[in-house]
Amino acid sequence: MSPASKSDENTGAHILAAGLRALRPGYLGVVPGRPITQAGRLLVETGDARWITHEAVALQMALGAAADGSLAVAMMKQVGLNAAMDVASSSAVHRSGGAVLLIVGDDPGAFGSDVEGDARVFAGALELPSIEPAGVDDIPNALRIAARLSAENRLPVIFRVTTQMMAAPGKSAVQNGAPFGKAPAVAPLEVWTTDPQGQRIRLHETLKRIVKETACDVIEGKKDLRIVASGHPAGLARALGHEALFVRRAQPLPDAEIAAFVKRSSAPILVLEDGQPLLERAVIASATGPVLGRLSGHVPSYGPLDVGTIAGAALKGEIAKLPERKVEAFSADDIQGLGTLYTDLKELDLLPVVCDAGLCGVAPYLMPEIAPLSYGLGSAIGTAAGVAVRRGKAVAIIGDMGFFHAGIVGLLQVVREQAPVLVVVHDNGVAAYTGGQPHVGSSARQGERQVDIAGVATGVGIQQVQRITSAQAKRGEMKSMIAAWKANPIPAVIVLDDRVKSEHEAR
Repeated sequence: MSPASKSDENTGAHILAAGLRALRPGYLGVVPGRPITQAGRLLVETGDARWITHEAVALQMALGAAADGSLAVAMMKQVGLNAAMDVASSSAVHRSGGAVLLIVGDDPGAFGSDVEGDARVFAGALELPSIEPAGVDDIPNALRIAARLSAENRLPVIFRVTTQMMAAPGKSAVQNGAPFGKAPAVAPLEVWTTDPQGQRIRLHETLKRIVKETACDVIEGKKDLRIVASGHPAGLARALGHEALFVRRAQPLPDAEIAAFVKRSSAPILVLEDGQPLLERAVIASATGPVLGRLSGHVPSYGPLDVGTIAGAALKGEIAKLPERKVEAFSADDIQGLGTLYTDLKELDLLPVVCDAGLCGVAPYLMPEIAPLSYGLGSAIGTAAGVAVRRGKAVAIIGDMGFFHAGIVGLLQVVREQAPVLVVVHDNGVAAYTGGQPHVGSSARQGERQVDIAGVATGVGIQQVQRITSAQAKRGEMKSMIAAWKANPIPAVIVLDDRVKSEHEAR
């Protein structure tokens, strides 16, 4: 029995997967990464989605798939949205053929991410609408609102979920109702009848129309403390029984509705939201009484919110204490496949070592004196090229997922400049850090073709490409290879084969 069919599992991830499945999109691409991974896995297991290696490509494919007027979905974590920004910004002015949902998983508290980002802020910068469910059970309803909003305005819509929302239990039973269908035909897209300035003027006209729509719910209740909330905190706040305004549309914010609610009375207003104080600033603009939130110190400045504790303290005129954050433990077992590589580099005086994100990103936490530089998935090769500019040579350690995700771009520059960079690619055949999802270098299934790392390196102009197994690396046999490169530092790649039989390969 697949996890998607287990009756005893009904978390936000399950509800999101079921809600998307009920819409029957024509395309659904997922880039693995917490907190999106589980919902993506559920959809891939049932054949409703496919794994994609890069976020920009996932969104590009969604825009292409929606060209016939259908619904297309791209899913990624918030950090991955950084990589899709260029495509997303262009999609705002150029519009889409049908409905496009960009599902983004934020990670308040950065439990599985490098940074704590806020997709709502990105949506504002991109000039794209953003919808956020008012709790776990609001996910199916919010998905349909977002799909309709996208179809009617020919704009991709960012649909924000969070780590806590995906893990929380829910009661929502998603019905297999009518699929999304096709958006009303528009041929040709009006955007191409004007120049870029005209395109932006029309975009702003569209956003003004969206602003006039209602995108929130007013809940009656106790009036000693009123609540304005969005996202997962809104779902939790329902149980408190206070008068509340639950806001779904984060961009553009329904300022008129917020102002009308705020002006009902001068009673204190508690603002609960994950991320930046967007709602809080909108409430402050209209408030005549106290506004309690992140800016006032009544809500913790980062991480998930204990809504009950915060509200209880606010009623007493107190500030809830921020819970102590325990540092996640990293294990040397995570990088054992690299053998003695790090100590070899230290002994050969080839520091600082540049590490990629993902599984390789564990090293800076374990040995920051050796590997202090790590800036995101696929960044190690380009960063090492910068180190080489100043120090004459450099070593980058990157995983296979990171190599295919964005490392190739850095490798092209290394070849162009003939930068003295040694790239060690840890090839274990899967996106190991997010749970073993396949990428373009994973073993191919029927109808697919595996992309070979060594072949790519040779193809872009790396003349020195070597292979070594993990077993050899554990015996210290890589040190002589690195020492030889140090004596003649040229653009070079070592593919460290640490492949294990993954679940993907087993199928």
